[in-house]
Amino acid sequence: MTLYEGKLNRAVVLDEQQAKAIREWLNAHNKSLIADVTLMMQAAVLRVGDAVALRFDEVINGEIDIEEQKTGKRKALTLPAPVVQMIARRRAEFPHDVHVFRSQRNRSMNKQAPVRREEVSKQIAEAAKAIGIHGTVSAHSFRKAGGNAIYKRSANNIALAMTVLNHSNITDTRRYLDLDKQAVSRVINEMDLT
Repeated sequence: MTLYEGKLNRAVVLDEQQAKAIREWLNAHNKSLIADVTLMMQAAVLRVGDAVALRFDEVINGEIDIEEQKTGKRKALTLPAPVVQMIARRRAEFPHDVHVFRSQRNRSMNKQAPVRREEVSKQIAEAAKAIGIHGTVSAHSFRKAGGNAIYKRSANNIALAMTVLNHSNITDTRRYLDLDKQAVSRVINEMDLT
């Protein structure tokens, strides 16, 4: 089974407003850790495992250079200001933490480990359901949201989206972002049916 036949491909591709609404709900319900993880996944287009594993010493002058856990490929990029500010805030709040996204539970047990990715997906699904977003919404939806935003904001530059997602071909990126479905839906909705 490939990634595109499996569960992750079914994850909803959130638009920027939906991603922001989920983050706002999480913050309003005292789940700022999860909200911060979603910001990192969306802005840096990271998989949840790579986001939660991020250590403070891997963020240097607002840049990251990590090896993706799943693919072993390098991912180097400059983080946007809101993410740099979030990391600085977390560093100030938790100066003894090694991981940017260490859970309160792990902190109380004096365990230097990040929040579990299953917990991130569970809280995201709860938030999406609470605000009325249907479909399979998981942590992976935020990586897709980031890739989709880059695609749209770059005048539909599929090669750029492919690069930031670290995909090896454009076909995978089109399928991953559901671009064919989006294009068909847009054309159907633009039809004059009166």
